[in-house]
Amino acid sequence: MKQLSQRVLILGIVLAVLGVICLIVPFQTGMAISVILGLFFIAGGVIRAMFAFIGLTWGSAILRFLFGALMVFVGFWLAINPDAGVQALSIWLAVYFFVDGILGVIYSFQLRPIGGGSGVLLNGIMGIALAAMIWFQWPFSGDSAVGILIGIKLILDGGALISLGIAGRSLGGTVEEIL
Repeated sequence: MKQLSQRVLILGIVLAVLGVICLIVPFQTGMAISVILGLFFIAGGVIRAMFAFIGLTWGSAILRFLFGALMVFVGFWLAINPDAGVQALSIWLAVYFFVDGILGVIYSFQLRPIGGGSGVLLNGIMGIALAAMIWFQWPFSGDSAVGILIGIKLILDGGALISLGIAGRSLGGTVEEIL
């Protein structure tokens, strides 16, 4: 059981270090995220289009094929236009950070009886704050905003995992209940 809490602690440290790297090179981080996400969209769209016609009806097959084609188009757009892709990603990040923050706050109250919830609560509150920062400063947040905010979020997630790992060490046999 302590081995699991050790893994959680190490994962938290790794995430925090990756977050610091993102803060050091935020512009490159944002551009890389846009291109990588574009490549994932291309791959997903090709796969979706290839398997579109396995369905029972032609109507659903055509819709699935068109959705796959749309994914490929969006993927190419993100990969070819990383500047514009970063601006679009900043809005999606705002939504993600808000939802993740709300869920983190809720989860932290479930962790209160066994400890480690304060780090998760702080992580949730900061996620909501990051969402607000993106939302109210868009589109002026610039190309570096995605890299900076991803870096901050990785550091916060790493801190939350570190607090869970430390709490798991002190609890011994109940570490699985924490996760």
